[in-house]
Amino acid sequence: MPRRNAATLVAIGLVFAAAPAHGHTLLMTRGEAVIHADHVAVELQVAAEDLLHWQAISPDADGRISLLSLGDAAERHAATLQRVFVIREAKGNRLTCEPFRAEPSWRSESSADLHELRKLHATYRSICAWSTAPRFLTFQLLMTGSDIGVLWQVVLAVHGADAGHAQALRLTSRGNAETVEIAWRGGQAEILAARIAGECTACADRGVARLKELCADIDIADEAIVVRLSIPLPLLQTWITLPNSDGEFLDQDSVKEAAYALAARAVAVEFNGKLVAAEVGDLRFVSLDRQSSSISLWTGRMSAQLRFRGVVDADRVGLHWNLFNSAVVTATAFIRSDGGCSEHEFSTYQPFHDWHRRLHR
Repeated sequence: MPRRNAATLVAIGLVFAAAPAHGHTLLMTRGEAVIHADHVAVELQVAAEDLLHWQAISPDADGRISLLSLGDAAERHAATLQRVFVIREAKGNRLTCEPFRAEPSWRSESSADLHELRKLHATYRSICAWSTAPRFLTFQLLMTGSDIGVLWQVVLAVHGADAGHAQALRLTSRGNAETVEIAWRGGQAEILAARIAGECTACADRGVARLKELCADIDIADEAIVVRLSIPLPLLQTWITLPNSDGEFLDQDSVKEAAYALAARAVAVEFNGKLVAAEVGDLRFVSLDRQSSSISLWTGRMSAQLRFRGVVDADRVGLHWNLFNSAVVTATAFIRSDGGCSEHEFSTYQPFHDWHRRLHR
């Protein structure tokens, strides 16, 4: 075997030494979603090299890849995208999308080595329609079964048809969902960073938490401290199991006991050297679509009110955030007292905040 081919085969062999899901540290797909008046047009670009990992294609004895086989892999990958790339409206229902169409950048009658392969890609296009112009759209990679081991990121630019401001989303195979808010002006879509309506807005002049984030309003009054928690269900699932009624919507009754227990330990308050127990009330699950009785596991939120009584005329209290894990390393709190408001970020490095009234006047 010529020396150059042998070296190429070694390089390809290293790529394929592991199972397809683990050949790359990370598979990267780039694309855009263009919001029109009655549909969203999706275009994704997948590197030819990544298709080898998705579809487990091996090189021949000379270290070359048949582009005919690669074209077949590109067609098969269209079905994979159709299954795992999901767009949801505010109620959490999936949009109906046309089958992805694969458009390879290569001709099928030749072959390529690894170096040549890195210059090739396949473009995938689909149209997802709606009957009523949405206010929110949620994008997600819904990985199941053997797909879960794939380390994959989709970087998606979402913008209106007039190519205005684009919101950059980063979806990963770890199951996260990203939501954008749409303002319709003259039939044109303006893309906004989705915000929480009516929750965690104590510091409205300072901005509020994004939909994918958890947050807390902390109201320090003379007779008590009241905390309003707001937690996205995708994050809530990292602490407690959320039973579902049909695979994608929450069975609310079966999870309330666990949700109450989690809310009760979310925030600790220390006053006069003692911990004050939280009274949990008004725990509910809410949808982006406030009129919907079905709560999507991917777009819904849990909110709860914690009341700490016995904190009377406090000049100083200790606030401790307890809900951290590998998915949540920071939590935003908006602290209101004496008509003023401040923003504080709890983190795994500093979960404790020593609140002093004179510092927050």
